[in-house]
Amino acid sequence: MPWDEHGDPLARRLYAASAGNLGWYRNMLVGLRKRGDTDDEIVAAWVQFVAAQFPTPQGVYEWREVQIRFLKMDGQWPQQETQNRATA
Repeated sequence: MPWDEHGDPLARRLYAASAGNLGWYRNMLVGLRKRGDTDDEIVAAWVQFVAAQFPTPQGVYEWREVQIRFLKMDGQWPQQETQNRATA
């Protein structure tokens, strides 16, 4: 990536996990981190969230819709939802 040495490491990891289809802005990253999860947990949740999309997003507009849904999850990451159902 042209900005390997610059920018937020979380933004770079999320960008890579979306196969280079999405940019992540500072305010998005701040919001994700306010939830109290580590960068590793955020990336793992994003990877799992994207993998659950069917069909796989095609084009920037579909990827942006997936990104918006992820940002609106309010910290209920996919693995947490699965764990909550298992303990209920």
